[in-house]
Formats: sequence, C-alpha cells, structure tokens
Amino acid sequence: MAFRCGEQQLCRRDRRRKIGSLATALNYLSYGDTLNISAGTYTDNLTIDASNVTIQGAGKGETIIAGSLNSDDYTTEGKVTVSANNVTFKDITFEQAYEGQVYSVGSTLFCVESGDNLVIDNCEFNRIAGYLERGYLVYITSAGCKVTITNTEMVAPVPGDASYINSVSPSVIGDSADGTTDYVLEMENCIVATNGFGIFRAADNAAFTNTTFTGLDEVAWIDDEFKEANDIRVTTLYMALNDGAVENVTFDGCFIENTRSWGMLIAEGNITVNNCYIRSGSRAISASYGTVTNLTITNNIIDLSDSSYGIKFDENSLDASSEVTIDGNTFANLWDRAGTDYDDEYAVSNLTEIAVTVTNSIWDNCDETADKTVGVVTLS
Repeated sequence: MAFRCGEQQLCRRDRRRKIGSLATALNYLSYGDTLNISAGTYTDNLTIDASNVTIQGAGKGETIIAGSLNSDDYTTEGKVTVSANNVTFKDITFEQAYEGQVYSVGSTLFCVESGDNLVIDNCEFNRIAGYLERGYLVYITSAGCKVTITNTEMVAPVPGDASYINSVSPSVIGDSADGTTDYVLEMENCIVATNGFGIFRAADNAAFTNTTFTGLDEVAWIDDEFKEANDIRVTTLYMALNDGAVENVTFDGCFIENTRSWGMLIAEGNITVNNCYIRSGSRAISASYGTVTNLTITNNIIDLSDSSYGIKFDENSLDASSEVTIDGNTFANLWDRAGTDYDDEYAVSNLTEIAVTVTNSIWDNCDETADKTVGVVTLS
C-alpha cells in the first residue's frame, strides 16, 4: 500500500481520509508500505515503528523535515526516531536549526533507537545556525544494527563556543555516549562536511567507499583576532575512530581533507586505508588510541603540504603482536621546515620501539633535505 501526503492535505489512498499531520500519517503505516511525502517543510516529531517501510520524498531541497532545537532542555523538535527493521528514507532533506548555545548529545536530529537495516539514500542532512558544542546529526543507539548511507551529503558546521574549538565538537554520526554501541555502518558516494568530528566512535564494522570527508571553509562567529591569537585555521575535520576496539573499518577511494588538525584518528582493531587522498593540518593518519591490531595503509596519496606528520604512531600504539603494512603510498609535498615554528615534519613517525617498514613509496615534490622518517622506521 502507498500513501501520499502534502503539507496542506495528508491522505490515505485507500480511504481518501484527511490526516492532520505527517506524524499522524506515519501512524497509519504498516508492514511493506511506502509513504510518499510531497514537497514542503515539515516540523513534526516523527517516529517510525513499522518495519519494511519506505519514506519517499519529492527530492532533496523539496521535501524538508526541519528540526529546531530547544536550548532550555536541549531537545530537538522535528526529530526523526527509527524503532523498526528495514526502514528506507529516500530523496529527503533533514535540517536542524537552533538559537543560543547548546551543550548536549540530546541535540540529535535523526536517532536510530532500535531495529536493524536502516537505509538512507539520496538525502541530505544540514545543521544550520546557532552554536553547538555537542550533538549529532545521526545518533545510533541500536546495538547490532546495520546502517547504510548512500549518495547523501551531511553538513554540520559550527564547533561551538570559541573556547571549545580545540576540544569538544559536534559530530555528524555518533553512537551511545559511553561508546559501547556496536553497529555496522556503510557509506558510499557520500560527502561529510563539518567543523567537528566526522564519525565519532566508529561502528564495530564500517566501510567508507568513494566518500569525501572535508572541513568547512568559514565559521563566521570566530573573529580574525581570535584566529590569529590561537593559530586557528578554520577549515577542519576530526575523522575520529576512537574509544576502544573496532572489528573492521575500511576506507577505499575516499577523499579526506582537514587543514587544521588530525585527518584520521585510529584505534585498536583492523583498519584498512586504501586508494585515498589525505591532507591534514597536523597528522594525516594518527595511531593514538589503544594498540593497533592490524593496520593496512596502501596506495594512498598523503599530501604533506600542511602536515607535521603523514603517518604517526604515538607511544604504546604498537606492540609485538601488531601487524602493520604501509605499501605503495605517494608522499607528496614534504618540505624542510627547519627554522620555522613547525620544524618537525616527517612522512612517517614512530614513537614506539616496534619496528615499522614502509615499502614501495613514491616521493612527489619533496625537499631533498627534509627528513622522511623519525623513530624505528625502515624505508625499502
């Protein structure tokens, strides 16, 4: 059965009955139904608790589900909550706007509360206006679920009050506050643009294919004086995979750009980075949370134009059981920073006592006087 609804009139096709709101229309959904939402802006709190249903919009920018944040109790009006299996959203814009300053993970636009096999295709998520110090566009608390996001743009600007710019930041996708929710996340042909965390606390298993992670060029409320005093280059993305072990995370054919801080922060588990372009303002790839289990970095372009390190292993990030493969990567634009404020720049830095071997590298537009490695690293 299919339903069609519009902002002024919501109808159930079999009964031609007028329905007062989009939220009410969802109450009529049953197994196997499709709800076609006409162009318009909808501000209802929406709960999907019928399984095997499709929520079909009229197109990005046409069908808009608009959330607004209550700064008194940090809750979102116009929030979407999924509590069912096999739910698909297509061709919809989800927006979140708010006023004032907010500090809460409760400021969530789209929550996967329970259920399995959620699909989001050809949608967009936008956070607009206001200050935010914590919060998620998509918040996943359903243990064991699989979330597939394809052909979707997710834009989350504004990392909160200026005093928090180097620490607490909002996230595009995150899980439970204690980081214990295990779920499967697959993203393909997507764009994640944010001044905060792209993925905060990774899924237990995740695959990112042909997906762009990038910072945003402008945050208007940070004035030039503050930027200069704190050496802030505003375009930023923290690509965080942290807070404990992950089973399998793969980046394949992705574009990861961050001109202020770490590009990819990795943890324990099995992580593969292949055929990607990575450019960072500090560390392109940083092993900093826990001990690496199996890390494979192959056939990437690691652009060191703004970086201090291409790949960095912090103390205790490796032990005798760690398996590390770094092969066939292009290190580009490594330059000698001697005498500058940033006089340490290396393609690979290893602060552990466990040897790392880097094989079949290509060095593109690199200073001959620059140090390629530091620590226990062998180039071959």
